[in-house]
Amino acid sequence: MRRRLRALDELGAVLSAGLAELPQAARRLREQLHESDRRGRELLDRALEGEARRLLAEAGSLPAVVARAFDGWTPADLRALAGQLVALAPCVALLGSRAGKAHLVFAQSEGMTHDIGALLREALTLVGGRGGGRGNLAQGGGDRVEGLDEALVTASRPASPFVPLALAVVCISTGSIFVRMASAPPLAVAFYRIFIASLLLVPFAAGSARRSWPTLPPRAGALLVASGVALGVHFATWITSLSFTSVAASVLLVNTAPLFTLAFSRAFLGEGVPAVVIGAMALALAGAALIAVGDWPEGANSLTGDLLALAGAVTLSLYHVIGRGLRAALPLDAYVLGVWATAAATLAALSLAARVSLAGHPPRTYAFLLALAVVPTLGGHGLVNLSLRRLPAPTVGLFLLGEPVGATVLAFFFFHETPGTWTLAGGAIVLASLALLTRAART
Repeated sequence: MRRRLRALDELGAVLSAGLAELPQAARRLREQLHESDRRGRELLDRALEGEARRLLAEAGSLPAVVARAFDGWTPADLRALAGQLVALAPCVALLGSRAGKAHLVFAQSEGMTHDIGALLREALTLVGGRGGGRGNLAQGGGDRVEGLDEALVTASRPASPFVPLALAVVCISTGSIFVRMASAPPLAVAFYRIFIASLLLVPFAAGSARRSWPTLPPRAGALLVASGVALGVHFATWITSLSFTSVAASVLLVNTAPLFTLAFSRAFLGEGVPAVVIGAMALALAGAALIAVGDWPEGANSLTGDLLALAGAVTLSLYHVIGRGLRAALPLDAYVLGVWATAAATLAALSLAARVSLAGHPPRTYAFLLALAVVPTLGGHGLVNLSLRRLPAPTVGLFLLGEPVGATVLAFFFFHETPGTWTLAGGAIVLASLALLTRAART
């Protein structure tokens, strides 16, 4: 008891208050400490804002990339400065600190499309550490402080977003080539393309699918199945077309799908179609007619191939329109796995109905079927999705117009197919119509 009284006396002496006044003095001290802490935070925020403005001024044009290393800053300090930077102006903040170890905090303003997590992972390899994040903020650290400057320089100079997009066009252009090289019935080729791709996707999408599929309302589940059926029929008709007509004609005609997508959007979703889009559709149909005229002397087989390619465009557009709402209701990987699995089941049923054997093919055929699943399906379309995170959709669409050109060039080298005059003229008109459509989407 005496010790407590002595302690209270000492506390009263420190606070210049009697025993009865100690509670009030303690509350007053707490309020003063809170006020000091508030003022300290305000001063720190002002200092960080000033530092952020200075760094943005040094960066020059917007959107800016701010890469800077500090000594002794904590991760919390770096996050606070990054928050100021991305709030003041459109920018990417790549901040690091040497404080016992190397600390990294990467952030970007809302609306910017850099893969911040990927930038951090690459930088962490240079500081020997680990970290993570999602969306517009990621952070981590490592023991190799000497690698901090190089890590920031590397992150501030990411590879051009057009590199993966160009690679995507090359990968997708190989699809028709691998179909021909497989030397198997078209329905079997279509089945194995999407079946193998689905199997390869399972390890990455199974968890997301288990969580999201059971929560789908019945109508959304029915749409998922319908979308997969449409995709399966698309592969069946388009791949079959390659047995009847040239690669150039088939790929050009199946790439008119965006025009049918707009028509179906108007018919089923009530969306308006601008006059420029109607003009692009008329232009594309004129180009398709020229391709058909060029194939007329080749006989009924070539015209059948042209019609099958157009059917592939129609069913691909149905797949896009039906699945439009599902992309928001499901994670991307769960959506893709569901649609691909349904498409594989659809193609298996079509093969059974047509009495097409799915077994007994030579090893060479299965090798090309695997290549078809990996290169244009997983690789090509995966790179397209990556590009859509960093580039506007119209820009990606414009690049994808290179697929018919790439496929035609590859067909010339591998199969000695030379497009006729009518095919070249019709193809130029089809590509012009799609470019017009892409330009309209951009504006």
